[in-house]
Amino acid sequence: MSRGTRTATATRSALAYTVIGADGYPAFKSYTNPVRNNTDHETFAAYLRTHQTLTPAPLTRVSQKAGPLAS
Repeated sequence: MSRGTRTATATRSALAYTVIGADGYPAFKSYTNPVRNNTDHETFAAYLRTHQTLTPAPLTRVSQKAGPLAS
């Protein structure tokens, strides 16, 4: 990236705090003209409208096996 050149940068929502400088690093400090994309939000909302009853996965879906990390 260089000054005076428009550069498109895409981030996932988990990394968006980096773009706004909330992580304390100045890499994107001069970032201008943000573009928001609601695709993930709209897709999730559409899923919820279609599947109005959500059933969580059973708590037993993950189990601990014997080994060095077992308590």
